[in-house]
Amino acid sequence: MKMALYILPHHLRTHLAQPIGPVVRDVHEGIKKGLIGRERVVSVGDVCTVGLIKEGFVPDLAIIDHKVQREKFETLDKLEEKFDFVLTVNNPSGMLTEDFIGAIKSALKNIDHCKTLIVVDGEEDLGALIVIYYAPEGTTVIYGLPDKGLAIVAVNDNSRNEAKKALEMMEVDTDGN
Repeated sequence: MKMALYILPHHLRTHLAQPIGPVVRDVHEGIKKGLIGRERVVSVGDVCTVGLIKEGFVPDLAIIDHKVQREKFETLDKLEEKFDFVLTVNNPSGMLTEDFIGAIKSALKNIDHCKTLIVVDGEEDLGALIVIYYAPEGTTVIYGLPDKGLAIVAVNDNSRNEAKKALEMMEVDTDGN
């Protein structure tokens, strides 16, 4: 079976570290800046997901990998109980696998009906691009930026185009090698 795989070339890492949306210093500030009352909210990353839940806000879709900057991160006890569905996928560092993309698309298809947690064995960071590209208009995506804070992205044509440009700059392997 052939598997499409996006691979982040080393020379693009700095470029993709630039946020697509405005940056806030912490989750509490992000919630104050307007996450409450948003139609749909997606969090990508352990720090922002756990921070939102500690503030009493469960995102509609959360993507975590139990790591922060590649170091093990202890998430909340019983985190999975906050969600209707929990999906587990493999996704190596610096890549976007077909399984990971499929899990995100599946969760987004049901975002108005249930809360989903995707637990990634590997790395979840690049998943924000897939979420921004495929999420319904009006979705708010919050993701961590190491040593900077959290980016908050309103999904619209502009943010989708930014995500699309980033994906187009990545290498694509259709052979799964």
